Amino acid sequence: MKYYEKTKPKDGMNKNGQPIIAGNGGSKNFRIPCMITLNDGTVVAAADVRWDAEADGGGIDIIVSRSEDMGKTWNYTFADYLGDHGNVYHEDSSTLMDPAIASDGNKLYLLVDLFAGGYSSFRKNLKDGNGFTEDGYLRVRENGSDEYTCYLKENRIVKPDGTEVENYYVDEWFHMIENGEYKGNLFYKDMPYEAYPTSYLCLTTSEDGGKTWSSPSLIFGVKKEEETFYGTGPGRGLVTSDGTLLFCCYNDVYASVIFSKDQGKTWKRFGNIPGTESQPIELQDGTIRIFFRNLQNAICYADAVAVGDTYKIIKIVNTGVPNCSFCMISALHYSKKIEGKEAVFVCCPSVVGTWTGRLNGKIFIFTLDEKNNMTLVDTYAVNGFEKDEFFAYSCMTELSDGSIGLLYEDSCMSYQGKPQGAGYSRVVYKKIPIEEIMKVW
Repeated sequence: MKYYEKTKPKDGMNKNGQPIIAGNGGSKNFRIPCMITLNDGTVVAAADVRWDAEADGGGIDIIVSRSEDMGKTWNYTFADYLGDHGNVYHEDSSTLMDPAIASDGNKLYLLVDLFAGGYSSFRKNLKDGNGFTEDGYLRVRENGSDEYTCYLKENRIVKPDGTEVENYYVDEWFHMIENGEYKGNLFYKDMPYEAYPTSYLCLTTSEDGGKTWSSPSLIFGVKKEEETFYGTGPGRGLVTSDGTLLFCCYNDVYASVIFSKDQGKTWKRFGNIPGTESQPIELQDGTIRIFFRNLQNAICYADAVAVGDTYKIIKIVNTGVPNCSFCMISALHYSKKIEGKEAVFVCCPSVVGTWTGRLNGKIFIFTLDEKNNMTLVDTYAVNGFEKDEFFAYSCMTELSDGSIGLLYEDSCMSYQGKPQGAGYSRVVYKKIPIEEIMKVW
């Protein structure tokens, strides 16, 4: 076993109907759910592993859990893991967080934020810039230098004069080996060589339904030099009907969208949407509808259409349907029609308010007219009654029998969610028959 794999938790199984539970891998806290269904019916879920704390940084990793029986049993693995300082919160640890998942029905794409040790958006100490050279190589510095003038090229560290550092090898997860001796990771703190301390978008893939995951690729060409933070819109990405891979992202001012026409090899970006965390769906006519977290106390979306080799935002709509604007919002394009009309489900906390509005999760059922305008036709209270039940981030997927799988946060230490005073953060899975969700059919 390699030195840096010693603390990586072993794979495991949950038989209680939950994809991720306290104790998996030794972690007490989990946040930021995402979930998707593959063509063979396999359900794949993921979340942040926040170990013994909850803050947005300081050693977070990513767990992925898969079920072949629509949620009765789950097998989990740690898809994204760096492991500095062990499996605990530590201010100097690296961070992998905020997963978003997409699939063409077979291949899985998992996008997360990556921060170097000691840095995060939460701590507001990231540096401007995209962290790459003009040719797309990861910028690094030698210990003791203030300048990130070295770079990583094909597993080798290259000096400013173009020569390679002798006897130094960097593996696919950025771990450094010198003459067979482990030297740490480019994303750890106080290393012989260190990555530029900004935010990165880190993509891994799976070809076997989430059982195993590839080494990461860092997305180049979408983060602007003047941006400090540019991160994922957690939950769901999208593979469109023409095969375009698409994820929502955001900076400190706007949400935008990154997309790839070659399965994640190269990327472009479009849009300035007045929000942050966002989630896309594709309508029947190919319109990309993007639901975004906002400050308008209502469910809002932006529509984008293909124009040439990119996309263009054509309208931004406030539906007037009240919700908590201070929380991520999830969306799902349902495969069947309601009263002969195209249907869209939106899930979020329903209480208008600031952080205190993360209560009373609802699924809002909309139908679309011939111009794609949405009409609210029904709502479903996730907890079955109107009561102040904590409900924060969520993600929906359509299961193979047409029912809805919902993965959501029902407890957060910071907000003392239900069960009241539990002192941990968790995600909960619920399988909901479609007949229970909709009175209108």
